[in-house]
Amino acid sequence: MKENSLIAQENYLALKQAQLDAHKAIYDRIAHVLQPELEKQKMLLDSMDSTSSTFIEDLARCCVMNAYIKRKSNLLLMNSKTLPRRNRELFLALEETSRYLQCCHIQALATGDSYCDFPLDTIHALYDCFEAIIEAYLSYLTIITISLNQHGIRLAFQATKYIELTNLPLPIQEQDQDNIHYITIYRGN
Repeated sequence: MKENSLIAQENYLALKQAQLDAHKAIYDRIAHVLQPELEKQKMLLDSMDSTSSTFIEDLARCCVMNAYIKRKSNLLLMNSKTLPRRNRELFLALEETSRYLQCCHIQALATGDSYCDFPLDTIHALYDCFEAIIEAYLSYLTIITISLNQHGIRLAFQATKYIELTNLPLPIQEQDQDNIHYITIYRGN
């Protein structure tokens, strides 16, 4: 009887250890993926001076970066089995970023389809591409509308400077019309 109890306890502990190892592997993967973004955020935080005239703007930039880190972490916790076919994860990420862009004195709005049925790898690629564009333009944006549709993400904005975007994970199309710059991030295949 005592031997059975010990075996049951060993099995229980082995199961708990396997669960801990699985959780550690997930968090290690998240930390690895987000390490470059965390380092950029740390550099910005380390360079901030609370007495500087740019302190509030720098803090707002950190909030925009933090929104990406938080939402990307959530996406990395999901897999194709846990992600509902029609979901709001990408829209919620875009919407949260738009709220923090407003802290940077940028008029921002996320609109369009709030549900999408993109596969998880497409959601990751769209969100990463969106974040790269936002970070590239963050110092120059004055107003932006972020729209999610069946083709991907469409940005319509005005900025004080327009820049060449390179090394993005997905194809984009840019055009200018009536003082508005449009970027469409295509979902890929």
